[in-house]
Amino acid sequence: MLAPLVLFCYLFQFPLNPVATFFSRIGVAIPTSLVSSSTILLIPFLFIVFVNKKYRLMVYNLIIEKQIIKILFGMICLILMSGILVLLRGTNDFSFMIMLLPQLSQLFIGILILPYILRKSTSVIKLCIEVFFIQSLVELLSMISPAFLSATNIFRISQSITRSMNLDGGARATGIAVVSYFGLAVAFALIEFLFIYFWKEIEFSNIFIKYLVLVMLIFGGLVAGRTSIIGVGFGFFVVILKGTIYEKKEIRISKWTTTKKKIITVVFILATGLVLAGIITSTSLSEKIHTFILKNTAIQSFKTFIMKLFVNYQETGSLSDNSTEALKNMYFPITGHTFIFGDAMFTNLDQSYYLHTDGGYMRQILFGGIFGFLSLVWYQIQFLKLINQRILSVGLFVLLCVLNYKGIVLGTAVIVQSVLLVLWVDNRYKDRGILNEQG
Repeated sequence: MLAPLVLFCYLFQFPLNPVATFFSRIGVAIPTSLVSSSTILLIPFLFIVFVNKKYRLMVYNLIIEKQIIKILFGMICLILMSGILVLLRGTNDFSFMIMLLPQLSQLFIGILILPYILRKSTSVIKLCIEVFFIQSLVELLSMISPAFLSATNIFRISQSITRSMNLDGGARATGIAVVSYFGLAVAFALIEFLFIYFWKEIEFSNIFIKYLVLVMLIFGGLVAGRTSIIGVGFGFFVVILKGTIYEKKEIRISKWTTTKKKIITVVFILATGLVLAGIITSTSLSEKIHTFILKNTAIQSFKTFIMKLFVNYQETGSLSDNSTEALKNMYFPITGHTFIFGDAMFTNLDQSYYLHTDGGYMRQILFGGIFGFLSLVWYQIQFLKLINQRILSVGLFVLLCVLNYKGIVLGTAVIVQSVLLVLWVDNRYKDRGILNEQG
């Protein structure tokens, strides 16, 4: 039962504001980034490693894996290279290096907890999906209930707390994670892609729960950002491509066989739906629900955010909004010297993006040039290299490349790298049993 909680804390790395506040009151200044749901896992798992010889051996067997060593070495090199580049150019902008540091600690924490996750879960992919379903549920409850939103603010970063009070987009900051908006949307896109890809392998008690989970994941992703829907569309594309190239047969999202139990389930759900609809329409409940929706600023901001593309299409004939139009201007010509060597600049003094662009490829090349960008690509590929299904690894890489056009993802998105680490370890060991305890 603790496995979902552990994985939730690890993947989303949400802040533990009460703990940080406690230390500040006793005069101990600790950066909030060090007091997160992920770093707090070090306390129990380091203790387990210390007292449990078998678990210590499993962690050791994982950390000496050639690919894990390569990933750790790659991240250390990226951190050192970014720092050296800044020193050589004399820009004093270490923001890119600082952004990479949490990923290194996240890798070590992942190595500590993953043997436990693998031992406690028969399907790690399904567990990841369930964890993101919980995140979607948190977002939904935060939108519906201001009291729930206020109570859970102790687990949100300060920027999200401020944005959640914004009447024009507060719904987008209702997630509990180290990142909100684009960063969380990218993570949802990845999970949605994996859910579609492994649809047949992932089992739930019945098909309706399975579709409900998918709908909730799409909802949760849209709350964070419309970019997340790319994961669903690209997932269907890759599944169809996989069937066309490898299976040479018709693609079906699910296999449905009629049984007495399924018929009873369908009838029960339809009957329940009709009864609820009758109660709502025949009482004043429908009016109360309508009033509640109209007065709920979070729901209204979400509705405005989602419908913006369609409203713009009706008004201008273009299926775009200010965000997509602005992104087009984020890519502009640069000098050959900058393209090759970069400017060693990632943020301005006022913490805005260098040259005021948030396009992923632009920001990466502006900082480290084409060689720095290729280093990030090499590092990203290490997470996908040993996945046995080639079309899956290629599909994941292409998806990340597409998402990187909007914002920095390749080699830098912490939640994405954490999910991929979990996926890699699961894929590596599922055919060998739980990490060989005998070494």
